[in-house]
Amino acid sequence: RLLGELAGSRSKHFRHRTLTLLVHHHHNPIAMGLSEPKSYHALPLFGSSLEALALPDEDRRKVVAGLVRHAGAEGFAPGELAKQAAIAPHQEAIVVLVLMIWIGGPLVWSFGGLAALALGSWRLRLGVVALSAVLMFHPMPGPGFQKWLYTSRFTLWLYKYFSYRFVWCDEDYELAGVAPAWVGAG
Repeated sequence: RLLGELAGSRSKHFRHRTLTLLVHHHHNPIAMGLSEPKSYHALPLFGSSLEALALPDEDRRKVVAGLVRHAGAEGFAPGELAKQAAIAPHQEAIVVLVLMIWIGGPLVWSFGGLAALALGSWRLRLGVVALSAVLMFHPMPGPGFQKWLYTSRFTLWLYKYFSYRFVWCDEDYELAGVAPAWVGAG
C-alpha cells in the first residue's frame, strides 16, 4: 500500500528518491522507513583519460577518487549533472557505426535470416545456415580482450557519447564494491 501511494506521487523528489531506493544495497525500503540520504556523489566517467584507464588498479582508484564530485543532503543543483560531454565528430561517428553493427547486426541477421530461410533459394538457405553456424561456434575473445577493451580509446568515446556518470548516495558505492556479483531487473 505504501509503495502504491508513493507511486502516485509525481514530484521530482519522489523520482529521485526512487532512484536512491533502487541503489541501496541489501536494504528493505519499507523496513528502513525511507530515510533521506545524507550525501550525494557523481563520478563523470567521460572525464577520465586513456592514461588513467591504463594505470594499475590501485593507482586508477586514486585517480577516480579525484574525479568524484560531492554534494551534501541538498543534492546537486538542478541540471548540474545534465551537461553533455564534449566529443569530436569522428569519435561520435565511430561510436554510432559500432553500435549500429553491435545492435543492428544481430537484428538484421535474425530477421533477414528468417526471411531467407522462408523465402530464399536452397543455396541462400544453406549459406545462411553455414554462416550462422560459423558465427555461433567461433571462439569468444579471451581474458586479455576485457583489459584491452576497458583501456581503449573506444571505451572513452562511449563514455563521452553517453555522457556517462555513475551517481550514488551515502555509502552505496563502497557497498557495491564489496557486494557479490548479481543480475537484477526491476
